[in-house]
Amino acid sequence: MLDRMMSEYHKRIQQLQHFIAQKKLLPMSSSHVCITIYPTEFSLAYTRNSMDKLVLDFFATYPYDAKEGLKERLSAIVKQYQLKQVNCSWVLAPHDYQLIQTDAIPVTASEFQAAIRWKIKDALRFPLDDVVIDKFEIPLSKLSVVNKIMVVAAQSSYLQKISEDIKASGLRLTYIDIPELALRNMMALSEQNDQSHALVYVQNATIQLLITHQKNLYFSRSLEFGLGGLSESEELTSRIDQLSGEIHRSFDYYENQWRQPLPTSVTFAATKLISAKIIDQLSQSLALPVQWLNLGDKLVAKQEMDFEQQGKYLPIIGEFFRKEYERNATTN
Repeated sequence: MLDRMMSEYHKRIQQLQHFIAQKKLLPMSSSHVCITIYPTEFSLAYTRNSMDKLVLDFFATYPYDAKEGLKERLSAIVKQYQLKQVNCSWVLAPHDYQLIQTDAIPVTASEFQAAIRWKIKDALRFPLDDVVIDKFEIPLSKLSVVNKIMVVAAQSSYLQKISEDIKASGLRLTYIDIPELALRNMMALSEQNDQSHALVYVQNATIQLLITHQKNLYFSRSLEFGLGGLSESEELTSRIDQLSGEIHRSFDYYENQWRQPLPTSVTFAATKLISAKIIDQLSQSLALPVQWLNLGDKLVAKQEMDFEQQGKYLPIIGEFFRKEYERNATTN
């Protein structure tokens, strides 16, 4: 069924699979660093467990350039805060990966890598000979007999280079993850009484909508518009109505596909300060309570985090809840 030319490449790809989300490299300890890397800066946070509470010791964003590269800048931070050999998770930035929904393929695990490449090759923005792929399951739709999967694709050479820089800095790389799963960790822990949970996450010109239920990520959608820089005008009202309409359509799709209860409230987070009036207008337009995310309910922070900082570091913070999420998902 598969081209013979893929066999040798398939062997190399299997060696790279451990780089992608949910592939465990080393055991986790009570102290943990999480990092997200951009072309000219990286954001880093450090937590530890104390008396069964997650304590956020510090968080910061550090610039780097061609003169002082990522490895050198990160090594200096590791030395400054005595983080050598502390476990580290790397949450990919949006431009580092693709998330593609597709039908599950009826092949064995050993055949999956070659088969999925053949299936999604036209959708990939990375070179086919330099891509690493992983997947996670989506709960079976009530309207379909075909299982869906979410495929995560990233450039393997980039993952290798950055992973080597992280390790060279003295940190112990334990996971590479994507923001959707990091956010799921935190959302799932907030679920109550078998309810669905929705998050609206505003990031510059992109708004991300996620829905979880029974600790599973059912739905993830990115909307290519933002809410920043708008005055309290007709333009703002129009934008809120547009966002509300997209959320309602997403809720309808979720209900029709999975026959699960609709979210009864929405959690809101943003990387930039958003007017409380916008939150009120969105709540009125949705006819649902919309509440600012409060990370203070989920961890003890030694540094005060304002709403803007909570939004900026949200995927990083979500990744710190991986261990608790996995423990709860196993017992439920």
